[in-house]
Amino acid sequence: SYGLVQFKVFTGTSTPAQVEILNVLGQVVSTFDAESGKTTLFDGSTLASGLYVYRVRSAGRTQSGKLVIR
Repeated sequence: SYGLVQFKVFTGTSTPAQVEILNVLGQVVSTFDAESGKTTLFDGSTLASGLYVYRVRSAGRTQSGKLVIR
């Protein structure tokens, strides 16, 4: 479906990861929890088209990447 993004994170622990979606200004526009090893769907249909950054935090570690919403 349009605007749905699948996230699958592996944290190495049973603690869920916190996922943040940030716009190009660095503002957090959405947050949600993702269980390690399971697919989590994020509904990005309410966001404007463009480039975003996702940030995954768990067990003191942070990983980030780019996300394009069309």
